[in-house]
Amino acid sequence: MDALRKVYHRAVQIPLDNVERLWQELETFETNLNKITAKKFMADLSPAHMQARTVLRQLINHVTPLYASNSQELFLPSLPKFDASERALVGKWKAYLKWEESNPLEIEDKDKATLITRIQGVYRKAVIRMRYYTEIWYEIALSFIPYFADVHATYEKFLGILQANLETLQQTTNSANTSFSSNVPGQNNGAGNGNAPANMSGGEPGSNNSSFNTQASDERPKKTTELQRDCQIILYVGQLDRHHRLPAQHRCNGGHLP
Repeated sequence: MDALRKVYHRAVQIPLDNVERLWQELETFETNLNKITAKKFMADLSPAHMQARTVLRQLINHVTPLYASNSQELFLPSLPKFDASERALVGKWKAYLKWEESNPLEIEDKDKATLITRIQGVYRKAVIRMRYYTEIWYEIALSFIPYFADVHATYEKFLGILQANLETLQQTTNSANTSFSSNVPGQNNGAGNGNAPANMSGGEPGSNNSSFNTQASDERPKKTTELQRDCQIILYVGQLDRHHRLPAQHRCNGGHLP
C-alpha cells in the first residue's frame, strides 16, 4: 500500500494527460483506507496538483501547434522554404523552449537533475523536428552560456593536446626525412659500382636520387605545415564563435538568457 501511495502522490504532481483522473483515483484510494488521513494527504498535495494542472494546460497550448494534426509514424524533416507558416512555427518552437527553461513545474534545486533531463529532452525534440533551422540551434547554444567557463576549460585542454600531437607529428616527419636522406648516398655509391641499373636518360644516377630526395624533403614538411595551418584555422574560427558571438549576444540581453 505504501509503495502504491508513493506512486500516486508522485503522479498527481506531474502534468500528465490523465492527471485529473489520477487525482480522483487517489482520493478514492485514500478514503477507502482511512478517511481522516485521506483529508490530510489530499490537502498537502492539493497545491502541487493544481500547479500540475495549470502547467498541463500551458503545455498543451505550446505543444499542440508544433506537431501536424495527421501525425505519421515516421517523421523526416524537409528542407525549409522560409515562408510565413514556417517562420511562425520557428517562433512557436522558440517560445516553447523558453517556457521549458523557465521551470514552469517549479522543480526545486534538490531535484535539479530532473529539470536538466527534462530540458535536454525538449532540446532533442527541437533539433530532430527543426534540424534545418539555425535559429533553433542558436537558441539552444545560448542556454549553455552559464557553463561557458567549463566549456572554455575543456576547449583549452583540447587545444593543448592537439598542439602536442602536432609537435609529435612534426618530429616524426623530420626524423623520417633525416633517415631517408642518410640512406640516399649509399644507394648512389652502389649505383656507381654497377650494382644498380643505369640511368635511362644517360645522366648521373646520383643526380636523380638527390633530386628525388630534395623533393621528398620539401613535400613532407609542407604537408605537415598545411595540416597544422588548417587545424589552427578551424580552432581559431571556433574560438571566435565562443569568445565573441555568444558572449556578445549574452551581454546584449542584459546577462540573461533570451
